Amino acid sequence: MVSITTRLHTWFPDQGDNISSSQVPYRTKWLLFDVGGVLIESPHDFAAFANELSGDDSPATLAGVRRSFDSHRDAYDRGASAAWFWTEVANDAGAPHPNDGTIRSLVTLEQQRWSSPSPATLAALERCKAAGHSLAILSNAPHELADILQAATWTQLFDHIMTSARLGSAKPDAAVWQMAVKQLGTTPTDISFFDDREGNIAAAAAAGIRAHHWTGLGSLEHLLFQWNDVSVHERQPSAATAGTSHS
Repeated sequence: MVSITTRLHTWFPDQGDNISSSQVPYRTKWLLFDVGGVLIESPHDFAAFANELSGDDSPATLAGVRRSFDSHRDAYDRGASAAWFWTEVANDAGAPHPNDGTIRSLVTLEQQRWSSPSPATLAALERCKAAGHSLAILSNAPHELADILQAATWTQLFDHIMTSARLGSAKPDAAVWQMAVKQLGTTPTDISFFDDREGNIAAAAAAGIRAHHWTGLGSLEHLLFQWNDVSVHERQPSAATAGTSHS
């Protein structure tokens, strides 16, 4: 039976720690990442969306925009237009009907959040490449965010960028995993997949992919250390911080 999820947290080994071969996960060639909530930690600025739609970011308005956003997001990620999506969000949230300029501003706000991961995340991805891994993206994302991912400098680290709007299928659909495996030209067991949503993790695992629940950058760092892809001195706390606990 395939394990549905591997929960990983930041871990700093002691100098004397050893990991037996039986404890080390299979080292996969491919590392497959979600974007929103994983490579981009905070992908949506709901206060900015609420202000753009209604000029009001009060708690009640903010909650309404977020509920409406979540309600219609799947269709947008699967290829619906930005005009349709933001009009539905506005209607459900009780905001004025957005004109073309407002819709362009909302799209730009979201694209800006996806423009680059944090420096720490970029450094970790570069270490993955240096260790010989191939990197890929599998993200539920609309055409407008797919455009950003394709054009961004940071995504040059990735061999494949797969988005739901372009694939015509979205996580957690069974078909999307088959598409990803085919595009990577490999087998499911040679892919380590990182996502922050339990449903996507379960679906990936059911497809035979080695799925890991992303709880922060430590999820990746821990796995790299187990594979000996990050040297001890990179993860070993300095003498000055050796006695400091990590949460």
